[in-house]
Amino acid sequence: MRSRALLPVAALCLFASSAFALSDKPYITQADIDISSLLPSPPTETSPAGQLDLQIVKDLQKNMTPERAKAIRGDLPQDVYNIAGPVLGPNFTKEKFPLTGEFIAKVTKDAGFGVGPVKQKYMKARPFKYSTEVATAFDDIAKATGGATYPSGHSTTSFEVALILGTMPTPTASTGSPAARPIRRTPRAAISRRRSQCPR
Repeated sequence: MRSRALLPVAALCLFASSAFALSDKPYITQADIDISSLLPSPPTETSPAGQLDLQIVKDLQKNMTPERAKAIRGDLPQDVYNIAGPVLGPNFTKEKFPLTGEFIAKVTKDAGFGVGPVKQKYMKARPFKYSTEVATAFDDIAKATGGATYPSGHSTTSFEVALILGTMPTPTASTGSPAARPIRRTPRAAISRRRSQCPR
């Protein structure tokens, strides 16, 4: 599978020097998978599921705290260091692992056909766009996330990062070379959980 083919490249990105060059060819294309066929259509605003979505947003907004608002703003950048940094630790930085960021950014860009076109297909409006019950309390966030909401670009990117990093080999203590086991300190669930309430 194409995802398995990405793993050796991902391992090199984490452990190799910046002299290693990424491929100019896309790692995944629309010919490999029709993502839109795998996604159900989003609920309409007036459907029970749509009403439940709206109520959840209203409840979250009502119970918003300054700390939560700060965390939401912190989740706006979609680079690998922001997504996985709290799980991988303070040493996982762009300065120390520049190629990892370049690789993840390329994978995300190559897989963009699974988000942008699908958003355009459904044009699912964000709650503050169609409901007066939801205030645009944070103008900067509203501006940064003003387009269609389904499928979520933040959630898609977070899952891609978690999937790739969660299945990469780790260096052994004795040799420092990649071992044939996944990164156990970066479980996919941990990264996905952190991003589960990020702006859609």
